[in-house]
Amino acid sequence: MEFCEKSTLRNVIDAGVYQDVDRVWQLFREIIEGLLHIHEQGMIHRDLKPVNIFLDSNDHVKIGDFGLATTDIIAKQQNTLLKLSVSSKSDSMDDGGGLTGKVGTALYVSPEMSDTQKRTHYNQKVDIYSLGIMFFEMCYRPLNTGMERVKILTNLRQPSIELPADFDEATLQNQKKILHLIQALIVRWLLNHNPMLRPTCKELLQSDRLPPPPLQEAELNEVLRSAIANPESKCYKHMLNAVFSQPLTPAMDFTYDSDFYRTVGNWSLRPLLAQHQVTDVLERVFRRHGAVRLTSPLLMPCDANVNESHVRLMDHSGSIVGLPYDLRASFARYVARHGVSHLKRYTMERVFRESRLHGLHPRELTACAFDVVTPNTASLVPDAEVLCVVSEIIAEFPRLQGRNFYLRINHTALLRAILVHCGIAEELHSEVHAILSDSQQEKHRKLQIQTRLCSLSLSDDTVDALNSFIQIERPYAQASSFLRKITKSKGPAASLAKKGLHEMEAIISHAQRMGCSLEPVLAVGLVYSVHQFSGVIYQVVADVRRKKRTLLDVFAAGGRYDALISRYRKPGSAPVFQCVVGISLSFDKILAAQLDGDCDNSLPTRCDVLVCSIGHKAMLREKMSMIKDLWAAGLHAELHLDATQLLEDVQNHCRANEISHLVIFKDLEATVKVKSLDAEKVMEKRLAPTEVADYLLTKISQATNRNDLQDTSLGSSKLQSLASNLSTENCTCLNSINQYGGCGSSSGNSAGALPSVNIPSVPLIILYGLKDDSFKLLL
Repeated sequence: MEFCEKSTLRNVIDAGVYQDVDRVWQLFREIIEGLLHIHEQGMIHRDLKPVNIFLDSNDHVKIGDFGLATTDIIAKQQNTLLKLSVSSKSDSMDDGGGLTGKVGTALYVSPEMSDTQKRTHYNQKVDIYSLGIMFFEMCYRPLNTGMERVKILTNLRQPSIELPADFDEATLQNQKKILHLIQALIVRWLLNHNPMLRPTCKELLQSDRLPPPPLQEAELNEVLRSAIANPESKCYKHMLNAVFSQPLTPAMDFTYDSDFYRTVGNWSLRPLLAQHQVTDVLERVFRRHGAVRLTSPLLMPCDANVNESHVRLMDHSGSIVGLPYDLRASFARYVARHGVSHLKRYTMERVFRESRLHGLHPRELTACAFDVVTPNTASLVPDAEVLCVVSEIIAEFPRLQGRNFYLRINHTALLRAILVHCGIAEELHSEVHAILSDSQQEKHRKLQIQTRLCSLSLSDDTVDALNSFIQIERPYAQASSFLRKITKSKGPAASLAKKGLHEMEAIISHAQRMGCSLEPVLAVGLVYSVHQFSGVIYQVVADVRRKKRTLLDVFAAGGRYDALISRYRKPGSAPVFQCVVGISLSFDKILAAQLDGDCDNSLPTRCDVLVCSIGHKAMLREKMSMIKDLWAAGLHAELHLDATQLLEDVQNHCRANEISHLVIFKDLEATVKVKSLDAEKVMEKRLAPTEVADYLLTKISQATNRNDLQDTSLGSSKLQSLASNLSTENCTCLNSINQYGGCGSSSGNSAGALPSVNIPSVPLIILYGLKDDSFKLLL
């Protein structure tokens, strides 16, 4: 926070700034630019007045005092204005020449905020009104008494906007007439009692009524613009050389990636082992669905319209490229450019976010993605399959199963139907999407959303109608009744809504048939990267309590993105039917769940066998020969290089690193000792060196098989659940799978649920789609 010593706009106005026209325009422009930034964050200042506009040592504007946040305070302050009688400067002015608190604030409050008789939604235009009062004071002579100020500003606040006679353009002489004409036009524009007719900050900056920026700034902007427009020019190359020649200070070198080294002294191997375990489980699930691992290029060309959180880089030619914000865009570009029409892929890669602090390493997150590319434009089965993949992944991790994840689902067609129904113009749809999307990512409050929507010059009725729809979040079976206003009407809105609801219903039905256990919830306000998706959108979330508030913890998100593929297709390329649906999961959240306390499944070990020696001789040759045999047998083994340690210390090292077996050489002995270190007991066996590899291979395999019994049992229960959903009248061949460990023939069963099916010891191929709509199991 910067320190501005006793200098505010109030001091400048009282000192007669109106005589310095250039300074007036400079300060006015800087206030507008500051307000624009505030409004773009979805905020309203609500208490703009000269004493809250600070000036730093370089005479630049700093907007402060964001404390006023309710209309009740403002309304009470407005009422005090009607009761106050100001008689002299001494009893109505503070040390800086401004009115005391309550009256001073009330003079700058917009009419819609001071009207206590009717309840209205206000937006950023209330700050524009306050700006109009301040601009008038900047352009007019100082008002010496409190009574004169109240009288002139009260007249200014009338619907007719009564300017003083010596300021009004009609009474001025030619010398000042043009200047005051422009200033009066701006004042009347800003003080219009109809908020819809007041300009936004962006409209004001782009207006011809504002003089251009100072010549020095304009010249610099022109030089930069012309240099960037011609990459072959000498000026462009000098500019890039200057950018890439900046010195690296020791402070920058130390702080740049300091967040990555916070665990100095507490480094642990456990997160790395858990990472390998999670990767193995995820790959097993993805491969079960026939997916292959595919990594798309790291960098992509980047335009100026990307989100501020995207990490953008510049190379020595001046080209702007971006690190991946998600795993979807680069894959869409890969699929479009290669013309891929049939593929299931998965990947686990890092994605990046711009650091919240300037000059620090971007934040790194690990995400995994599962995508399905098909040439069938009508099928919704891939959309359902990606949901099944998420459900299966949750089932693989006991720590995730207890979090009660559910499915939030929406459709771009339904979202568009709501905007059309509310009467929002087509050209504003993308801006509304951006506001709703930002509100979810940045967790804006309802008032902030309404404020940003009103800034698009939408009426209060439109904003209220839209808000009533986006608040709908109900179990899918109950949600359709809340949308009858649209579906029962006629026109494009009804058609779009019916299409979206029909496709979501089909996807949910398909997913449940394939074993997805996620409870579906229709979330009309779910707007997730709408510029990428062109169909169903979904999130897998859980409700979590933090600081007495219930928040959504997003575990996975995705949808159908056919339109994104079309955007990346090469111009003039032959048309290819490419339908793509995918979902991204938070790898980091799965990893955190595995590391959260004691997990039911133990983490994998990096090493199973440690080869060491005790005695006076290091016996390095014998140990290297042994390690060679263990590696050849496929065992994870390593040498213990410190031959001076006691055996007890070596055993403690094994337990600390979860090494289960110890091979001990001792000088003058022909055999070796093999120790198996369990948690409860230690087993020893003496063997010839040539027998050690086979012995350990058997022991480790037996332990692994015992650990896999629970996974086998889980898989068996899943197959039994699948079998219970199959009716015998739809099965034409389930012949005696009992001989392979199954349950027997189905011929003796009546229509209804099949008996439980155990996992067979041979592969099964299930064929579906026969003429009689039946299943066949091929053994």
